[in-house]
Order: sequence, then structure tokens, then C-alpha cells
Amino acid sequence: LRWTGSDPELGDDGFHDQASSIRFAGYYAGGRARVVLYEHANYTGAATTFTADDPWLGDTAVGNDRADSIYIEMVPFCDLVIGLPKVECEALVALYNATGGPSWTNRTGWLTTYTPCYTPWRGVTCASGHVTELRLHENKLTGSIPSSLGNLADLQKLYLFDNQLSGSIPTSLGNLVNLLWLWVNDNPLMSGALPQSLKSVALELFYFQNTN
Repeated sequence: LRWTGSDPELGDDGFHDQASSIRFAGYYAGGRARVVLYEHANYTGAATTFTADDPWLGDTAVGNDRADSIYIEMVPFCDLVIGLPKVECEALVALYNATGGPSWTNRTGWLTTYTPCYTPWRGVTCASGHVTELRLHENKLTGSIPSSLGNLADLQKLYLFDNQLSGSIPTSLGNLVNLLWLWVNDNPLMSGALPQSLKSVALELFYFQNTN
């Protein structure tokens, strides 16, 4: 997104030369904003680049009182995550977005840090740089389980019981050849039978009662 030319919000000529800073507020769930403030042609100072530490850009301000245009580039969130394969990060983000993440009882760390394994994100356990456990039971999850959860190839334990999940168990969970424990019981809005694909997974514990 780029602002150039006449704009009443930026001044009568499009250049807000008296501004001492520009403040970016908001939550960018898809990634981090990289903001470049381009200098006025009559000013020889260097351009200013802003990169935040996390997607909550809130109170961070960038000072540049000779900028004549603004360029904002969105960087995909999982391109910035450290210590976890991008495909696994994308699976976690998809789960958060599909199950009402902002309304979870406890969402500490989720989409606010770039180190889901080391911070860690609430309920996420990792080993050797891969997600091995998800413990999100009794956490007010709603919506359906996304199929991308089947990309967590090293997942061993999945606890989603006692939430308000709906829909059925995605067939993609049959890709989780390392899965040992699957608890999705007490989600009264869930429906459907156990997918055939899961019957090839050597589950030690499986709880599916109190669903539809």
C-alpha cells in the first residue's frame, strides 16, 4: 500500500512535513508490517525502515519529518518464525484462526511471538524443532479442526477435549503416523464417524465420546 500525492490526512500537498513521528496501531494476523518512509526530494537524509519485534505494532513510533510517501509491505507471519518448519507454523496459525483463537481462555504467546517452541505458545510442546504435543483442552475452542493439522508430522498427543468444536475429524489426521493419543471427547457439536484414514494410525488412547 502506498500513499503519494494529495491526501487531506497527510497535508495539503501530500507531504506532512511537520510530522515528528508516525504511529502504527493494529494487529496484523497475517504477518509483520515492514514500513519504509521515503524522503522528500529536497531532503538528503536516508530513508527510514521500520520492522517491529512482533505483529502488535501498538505504541511503536517512527520519527521522520521529511517523508513524502509511505510503503507498507506485509511479511507472512510464518516466514519470521524461528525454530519450527514453516509448514508446522502454518498449521498452528490455521488452527488458531479456525477455532476462534482470539476468544480462547488462554492464548498466551499465540501469534504474538515468533518462537512457538521456545517461548512457548500456550499448549504447544516441541522436541528437536517439531511440534509433538498440542494441549488445548478446556480452552473455549470453537469452529472446526482445520485439515492442515495433518501437517504436524511429529505430533504424538492431541488434546482438544471439552471445547465447543464442530464439524468432523479431518481425514488428514490420518497422516499423523506418530500420533499416540487423540482426545476430542466432550465437544457436543462435533459429528461424524472416525475417518478411515485414522484407522491406520497406531493410537494408544482415543476418546471420542460425548460428540454427535
